[in-house]
Amino acid sequence: MRMNTPTTIITALLILVTGVIMGATPAFAQYKSLDELFGGLDIGGGGSLVPIINTTPSSSFGGVNAYTQTLLFIKTPQVPGPYEDMEIKAQSYTYDLDRTNLSWYIDDVLVQQGVGLRRLNIQTKGIGEPTVVRVVGATPGGQTIQLVEIMRPTHVAIAWEAGTYRPPFYKGKALHSASTFVTITAFPTILATDGSVIPPEDMVYSWKLGTQPITGFDGFGNQSITIQNTKFVAPMQISVDIETKDQTQKTRGEVIIPVDQPDIVFYENHPLLGILYNRAIGSSINLTDQELTIIAEPYHFEGTRRSAVGLERSWRIDQNVINANEEISLRPVGNAQGVSVIDLSLRSTKNIVQSARKEFRVTFKGTEDPLVNPFNPAP
Repeated sequence: MRMNTPTTIITALLILVTGVIMGATPAFAQYKSLDELFGGLDIGGGGSLVPIINTTPSSSFGGVNAYTQTLLFIKTPQVPGPYEDMEIKAQSYTYDLDRTNLSWYIDDVLVQQGVGLRRLNIQTKGIGEPTVVRVVGATPGGQTIQLVEIMRPTHVAIAWEAGTYRPPFYKGKALHSASTFVTITAFPTILATDGSVIPPEDMVYSWKLGTQPITGFDGFGNQSITIQNTKFVAPMQISVDIETKDQTQKTRGEVIIPVDQPDIVFYENHPLLGILYNRAIGSSINLTDQELTIIAEPYHFEGTRRSAVGLERSWRIDQNVINANEEISLRPVGNAQGVSVIDLSLRSTKNIVQSARKEFRVTFKGTEDPLVNPFNPAP
């Protein structure tokens, strides 16, 4: 073997370092030493001979390969759902793609070609159905670059349940109110290559509140979380990033949970039919019997059971304080006629930011004009 000059050795080292930086290291894999790489080169006159390296990357699925910085896709949206329009943009920090002839293929079918044609618009298929996107570029310097990625649409549904009270048999949703706890559950649908659904408990979850990670809830199998809204009245913006264990597929979901105010709904407690939950009392009611019993149901206060909802109640009839608890029974005094205002204020003993107030009017018919409060609470 001929001895190489110091200039040759320095040049070889620079080439290897450049190869590592540019991601071209595999091109040197066939050489085991500098002697093997440059042993056959005839160096004379203090000059150096630099070999030309072909930096054409091989194709890869699901992202860029060993030539990570050579070519990459910028996708909008980043995690597409089924039958969703998306834009794919080719980007490179090594080559000038605006002067590169780019050919785009979908499922091996050429769909567009041209110099500087960096963007491709597609529509994804159904959940788990692959779309193979490939771009091949011919640079002005005569090099060929390419990137292949498989787009597999995924989906995630997010459900939430507030830890607030609602009456029995109420078919509506328990709403999230100020400073209460809420449970959020993600239901991802990601298909394996054989078409089977990957179990949600076999995925890795990363939860965020706004832009901040939710500490303690990231990790494998954390499909559901329970947190408190510490911002009182601000809506909660919850997002979750979900990946398979092998990191080949992922999905992302987001939900905004509004903050509602606790409420009071009045119902008649009929002596024979019981509480008429099918007929809430609105802004007024007519007194048709000799006695009327009203029950007040709290909605969306903290606590999932009535016994767990701590409330202070303040009833008033025409601004007169009445000593009553969950319900109040009324009967007119004598043969009075007129209208009275029934008012109730509720305040939570467990959550200082929760309260509610509501009133309704009771119209009664008689022949005498009342000089004082026409109602007496029934004993």
